[in-house]
This record gives sequence, C-alpha cells and structure tokens, in this order.
Amino acid sequence: MPFVRREVIGALVAAAALVACATGPAPTSGRPEDDRAFMGWLTNLEAQLAADPTAKAMAVQRGPQTDEYRRRLHDAYRHKTTRDQLTEWLVARYPGNRYEVNYIVERLPR
Repeated sequence: MPFVRREVIGALVAAAALVACATGPAPTSGRPEDDRAFMGWLTNLEAQLAADPTAKAMAVQRGPQTDEYRRRLHDAYRHKTTRDQLTEWLVARYPGNRYEVNYIVERLPR
C-alpha cells in the first residue's frame, strides 16, 4: 500500500502545482515561451500524456506547426479562446487523436 499512497500524493502535488501555475500573471510579451506558468503547465501536461498508456503521440511537427499548436494552447490557457474553439481546432488538425484532445482540454485551467 505505501506505493499506492506515494502515487496518490504525487498526483495531488502535481495537481496543486497545476493550480498554482494557472494563477500566475500573464507575461507582457504575449509569447507562450515567455509565460513561465504556461510553460510549466505544458511541460507537466506533456509528461502526463507520455506516461498515459492509452495516449498516442500527436504529430506536432517542428517550426511553424509547433508554434501554432503552442500559441493556440496558450490562448486557451489564458482564456483568450474557449475550450470549444481549441477542441474544434485540435480535432480538425489531429483527427486521430480525440482521446489526447480531450485529455488536453480537460486539464486547462477553469
């Protein structure tokens, strides 16, 4: 049982970190890379997805495609766009990754 408790405690700590990150102020530059709270949330999200045995890798390419993906996530993270708008864009861009899209959207700050 101690192993299970450590997992539960680890999950609670991660959840608290996500909430703490979500409450940070938005950066003035508007670039996702300059938003430390967002980048912390995104790094944590990517680690959670990588550890999820059900999740498949999303085909996010380097360069402009990655920049657009990150910008759209950032806009939804900072409530500049809605969850529905992000979901619609992600499903259109990554149609075979519905599970991953839902996973991402459900973890956006409310």
